[in-house]
Amino acid sequence: MSIEQARAAFDRADPPTGLAHLLEAWRTLRLPRIAELIQHVSDALVAAAPPIEGKTDIAYVEAFEALAPGDPVDLGRFLARPWPCKSTHLANLWLRATSSRPDDPRLVAPITRFLLADPTADNAVASKATRRLAALGDVRAIPDLRALVARHGTRYFEATLAELERREVHEPAPNEVADIAAIEARYAAQIDEARRAAERRAQLFAALLADPLDPGLKRVYGDWLTGRGDPRGQLIALQLARGADWPATYAADLAERELLRVHRMAWSDPIDRWFRSMEFVDGFFAGGMFGHHGFDELPDALDEPAWRFVRTLEEYQDGDELLALLDDPRLAGVRTVGLLADAATLELLVDRPRALTELRLYWTGDTDVAIDGPLARGTNLPGLRTLAIDVDHYRSLPALAAWLRGAPVIERLDRIALCNVQADEIAAVASRRGPRVLDIIAGDGGELAGSGSGIGWTIRLTRERDAGPFRSAVARDHVEHLWREPARWGETLVEALARLPRGTLADLRIESSIERLKLPIREQLTALAREIAPAIVVPWEQPEAQAETPARPMLPVQQHPTRLHFDPTRHTSAVADFVADKSVYLADVDDYDMYRSLLYALGAKSVANEMTAPVDLIVHGKAAPPQKARAKYPEGEFVRADAVLPLFHSKVKSFAEFVRALQAHGFRVRNPSDEGDPDFDFFELQLVDDSLHATLLRYLETSSFISGFMHKQGFPIDERAEAFIDFTLPGRDYSWYYLWTTDGWARVYAQRGEDDFPLEIKGSQLLRVAPILWTQSTGMYFYEYPESESVDGLFIQAGIDARTGKVTGAAISRSWT
Repeated sequence: MSIEQARAAFDRADPPTGLAHLLEAWRTLRLPRIAELIQHVSDALVAAAPPIEGKTDIAYVEAFEALAPGDPVDLGRFLARPWPCKSTHLANLWLRATSSRPDDPRLVAPITRFLLADPTADNAVASKATRRLAALGDVRAIPDLRALVARHGTRYFEATLAELERREVHEPAPNEVADIAAIEARYAAQIDEARRAAERRAQLFAALLADPLDPGLKRVYGDWLTGRGDPRGQLIALQLARGADWPATYAADLAERELLRVHRMAWSDPIDRWFRSMEFVDGFFAGGMFGHHGFDELPDALDEPAWRFVRTLEEYQDGDELLALLDDPRLAGVRTVGLLADAATLELLVDRPRALTELRLYWTGDTDVAIDGPLARGTNLPGLRTLAIDVDHYRSLPALAAWLRGAPVIERLDRIALCNVQADEIAAVASRRGPRVLDIIAGDGGELAGSGSGIGWTIRLTRERDAGPFRSAVARDHVEHLWREPARWGETLVEALARLPRGTLADLRIESSIERLKLPIREQLTALAREIAPAIVVPWEQPEAQAETPARPMLPVQQHPTRLHFDPTRHTSAVADFVADKSVYLADVDDYDMYRSLLYALGAKSVANEMTAPVDLIVHGKAAPPQKARAKYPEGEFVRADAVLPLFHSKVKSFAEFVRALQAHGFRVRNPSDEGDPDFDFFELQLVDDSLHATLLRYLETSSFISGFMHKQGFPIDERAEAFIDFTLPGRDYSWYYLWTTDGWARVYAQRGEDDFPLEIKGSQLLRVAPILWTQSTGMYFYEYPESESVDGLFIQAGIDARTGKVTGAAISRSWT
């Protein structure tokens, strides 16, 4: 009946009503043909409708949620902005906003796009998204779910795939088929355009498969994608512009990394399941380091066309297996190989001519490669132009330095990359003729290709001729998730700069998106840079040069201004409570996140900075209330924002009371990725040696909570992040590990509500109360294992209390799940 009603609506020129009836029909039949028709109708209606307004992503979601739910065009308008791959937090908001709407096939594409982008970024959000996909019951999602199962095998992917594969798609009656065809005829131009676009894409891709090394064909394909608004076209253009070099500018580097952060999982399908790391060349997935799948299974998979774009194969255990693959004509495009530098493997490498341009070696203390051997002479490697060598944990390997000084192949290279090496190896390369580019890669996640995730740096040294000293240096960071280890960012750069040669460089430029640094870090980095080169360019303001200024320790600490602290002359205990159980609209305040956290701790029912719902209380930052708010809320209570702080000080006197206040008002304080309820320890300590850090170390040594929480590791420590520091209690035969950070509670959320979309106060928002309670603050990760994904541990945040001068804070347990 709905299909017949839809046709009647279109016959009387009422497409919105026709769309509503088509959606009713799809909910009954779940037919892909109707789903595709719904998309064409929606696209046409959205093109003629005004956009949803919202200056920020959060405001955009709130504006959509404020719309009455009856108009099916609104969902199309909402989906006109690309969602939700930017972040898991935004994806969570997006899912919450759409959860109240009826099932709609237009949701399938953005949900699968989010899951393909990075399904492991937040298990809770991915689980919600997958449950929504299962509820939609659209069989068009099956291919993407199969890819997700092949990559990850997560139980909620497997369950949803099984459910969709079992789903019966109901066929329409003959008269309904005729009605569908009649409606499709009205959109014949759009449908035909989509068909032609698919055919053109297939033609261009087929031409690429016939000659996957041709940059001209890739440029044509990329331009066509860009013309259709596909972001992959931008990646193709960026990577073609740089060729085998690194991006010409830091802005281009950032743009490329952001595209890959969002889309790399989708663009690497279907062969990425074979790899543990990913590289893209000219906009196409080009391989990386092999993963857990066995080599015996690989020959049957090489007929997949995507293997023709693979340029890089790395395997640091079974090198003989990898080298055997190079004889397969289906991998004829491989130009980069990564191997363990052992004599047997390298002998196989050079036993026949290889069309390699780059060789990556993992060099260990057991490596024994002759300075005058076949590899050192470049035997059977006529096209080799780049040599990359990785050394584990900055070990000093005199044999490697000697090999770099004596191997003849060095003189015919264009570039050498050294990862985690000491100054001796760098000096060895600098003394040789040949390479005009020397890349020094340092830090977590620094890949030999000169890019990576985690926190790391690539320092590129260049010279104009193939002999003489390197004269110019550019240090470029490759940073992902800086909030986890902000101190490590600066420490890694210091470690790398300390290994550079002195007295030869003329200029040094540091490139980073981090433009604001605390003074001690800024001074230390700038002083070190001036030791290395007379001319320096840094992205932060340089302090005045001072002679004989010792480097300050880089322990992270935040200094807080005094204007927000408790003042007995201004903040009295007799303050009337005007917040409890109120719905609050915040207007014109200078720090929305801070006021939001304060108001929830004071018992507010809801807090928003958009006029999207009824409110009882309007808190405004200017002298006069905003006119729009007065017009919308004529019965509301209007209060100046500067009245909130005295009320907060009268009710909340410490960080512990702040956390307990949130808990008393229904918030669950925890790491949202964990399961179960955390343990808390709220402490108040005397300041030790006038040092917040010394006080926290004393806390670790003397706290019964810490002593009871620590336990022996259940399995050996096989990986270690260098920034972690050992901590052992007397009488214990094992250690735990701590890492300083300014924001120890950055991963702690306060959540209220039992459904899939609880009200959230993120860790960074919780810590906006720090300048109110403390004169200075710092944080610590205290973990069972010396790595960021340790099984058990504590998040610790503390500061010097502005009222008492004591050190107050809290430790909260976490368990990685």
